[in-house]
Amino acid sequence: MRTLPLLAAALAFAFVVVSTARAEVIQIPLSQQGDSQLARPSKGMSKADVEKKFGAPESSQGPVGEPPITRWVYPDFVVMFEYDHVVHSVLKHKPKAPIDESEATQNEPSTEQDQAAPVEQ
Repeated sequence: MRTLPLLAAALAFAFVVVSTARAEVIQIPLSQQGDSQLARPSKGMSKADVEKKFGAPESSQGPVGEPPITRWVYPDFVVMFEYDHVVHSVLKHKPKAPIDESEATQNEPSTEQDQAAPVEQ
């Protein structure tokens, strides 16, 4: 019988803790998600039409799956094809500030090779 009040107190405490937890919601208006005026392939265009209008892609991946999906990568956008026709094109994310590669590599874990003793010359 003594456990019932303890259980009730524990549940009440858990409810208070959970109800005070909060998360930040970040909303990005559509107008700030990229250059929507940038010309890119429209749905239904053929691969030949896309290549004629935008040139050869930087790289391509696929086809993968059934129906076969192929991805063409351009400098500013990526195009997805189903069979031979565009099903979607999306803008690539471009950060407002350039990423400092030296900072990114400083935070990476070191390898055994990095920890080797220096060679005297």
